[in-house]
Amino acid sequence: MTVYVDFLCPACALLERENGAAISSAVAAGRLTVVYRPMAFLDRMSASGTYSSRALAAFAATAKASSSATTQRFVAALFDAQPREGGTDDLSNAGIADIAAKAGVAAATVAKIREGRTGVDAAAIDKANGTSLAAIGSTGTPTVVHDGRRVDLGDRAWLQKIVG
Repeated sequence: MTVYVDFLCPACALLERENGAAISSAVAAGRLTVVYRPMAFLDRMSASGTYSSRALAAFAATAKASSSATTQRFVAALFDAQPREGGTDDLSNAGIADIAAKAGVAAATVAKIREGRTGVDAAAIDKANGTSLAAIGSTGTPTVVHDGRRVDLGDRAWLQKIVG
């Protein structure tokens, strides 16, 4: 399953709140593999103008260096601490790093996040994920794709249909 998100997207946070525990359980049980495709189109709606990109970079660094369980915890924690879209403040790199540390991300990765030196090209990832999202006929987040098809997130049983 592929999940397109922007870490500033309120609907993405709702998707995580409503389904995150079940997704994590299915991943842990080996019944589901999740690939997150983070985007940063909501940077312009963040107080810093860069929150989505910085959260994307922190996620990518975490996913590269961590287990899927740790990555899932970090995703959930990022959405739990989500700044308000269009708000007057958002999380600093240190704030994002603190969330990563509490989620169990390795100290070396946390330090990179704190310093803003993840080695991740957030703009390139955002562009690639935007192209991929457009190819399936969508432009917004959250979008979930399973077996090459967009999932109807309006169907309350969508996740159960995927994991069985």
